[in-house]
Amino acid sequence: MNRIMLWLHNLRNTSIILCLAAGAVWAQSAASTAISGLSPQDRATLDRGDILIRSNVSYRNLALKAAGAQADEIRRRVEQLAPNYLSEVIATVPATDGVLEHLAASLADVKGYIGIPYWSKRWQKNFDLFDKMEIRSQAKADGGETIDVIQHMLPFDDFGARYSYRLDENSLFFWSDNTSTIMYGSHEAVQTGHMLWMLYAFKVGDTVVFYGVGGVKAWDFFGLIRGRLEASFSGRVESFMRYMAARMR
Repeated sequence: MNRIMLWLHNLRNTSIILCLAAGAVWAQSAASTAISGLSPQDRATLDRGDILIRSNVSYRNLALKAAGAQADEIRRRVEQLAPNYLSEVIATVPATDGVLEHLAASLADVKGYIGIPYWSKRWQKNFDLFDKMEIRSQAKADGGETIDVIQHMLPFDDFGARYSYRLDENSLFFWSDNTSTIMYGSHEAVQTGHMLWMLYAFKVGDTVVFYGVGGVKAWDFFGLIRGRLEASFSGRVESFMRYMAARMR
């Protein structure tokens, strides 16, 4: 009897290990055609079901390798901008019913961006992502909408931004840029159109791949305030994309 129980115990453990391994291989293979160039540690993060954040990425080496118009548009716009601050946020989740619609609803709620927690490295505590979000216009478009706002985030002055998204059966495409200059005191830190956020969530088999990227081409006064600008811009991109990736779970 003891020998039978030991055999059943070993069989159960073996089955669990095989299932976990199969899950890791499944997650990796489902995303491998769309996302590549990641380190083994990055892949392990995705296989665990965690959200992967890649900071200080070169615009020449984006992880997004998917084919299609939306992916091409992301690569084209990021390369055209050639940002000096760039972050990627990547996740994979099961393609359950309504997952893309739920994410689209979160993106459409621009007033809710204020409540997204943003961790300040400088102050070592959480702040709201924005402390002002005033909608100036809102227009429906095919499968989505475009929203123009005036917003504020420390340490900058108020500035204009545009948020747009388009949803279809298999993908959600979101993009945003600043529609006015971003001022840092009396200095022009970011020209119009030089802060770009883009998000592409798309089905690959029975998986949804979430890919978010944010880039800023900023004037950091020959590096004198690079630390503060990088923390502010990259930290907000990562906070926003992490929050949205979590909306799919």
